[in-house]
Amino acid sequence: MRNRACLDAVLDTLIPPNTERAIPGAGEANVAEFIEQHVAADATLCKLFDDGFAYLGDMSADRFELLPEELQITYLQGLEKSKPDFFAELIRLTYMGYYSRPEIRRLLGLSGKPVHPAGYDVALEPPELLSELTAPVRARGEVYRDV
Repeated sequence: MRNRACLDAVLDTLIPPNTERAIPGAGEANVAEFIEQHVAADATLCKLFDDGFAYLGDMSADRFELLPEELQITYLQGLEKSKPDFFAELIRLTYMGYYSRPEIRRLLGLSGKPVHPAGYDVALEPPELLSELTAPVRARGEVYRDV
């Protein structure tokens, strides 16, 4: 990444710290490392991120961090409009990197286990709910041809 400090500041804007609960933001939780690893392994992502960070220009993390929160958000909204593919991938990787960390999941009251393959216990839906959810499909009847 061109400017790791700037990426950390952006990540902390996307997922800010919760000081009341001592939960770090995405930048503080080192999500940039996760993003850098994913980007480095994919030439298409490398180009996408190079183009996206070109929009950020030479703005240093100090300058970005000194902006009031409203301006940080406005700046990122401009990034989202100008580079929607980059911004969507940045958000996706930010969430993946942040919520895949066992220490973050524990702080949020979730299991520290990995999501897959031996992740969370998921309760089965009650039969009434399944019946309600599948009723429109069953009411439609067969919509295929036997071959």
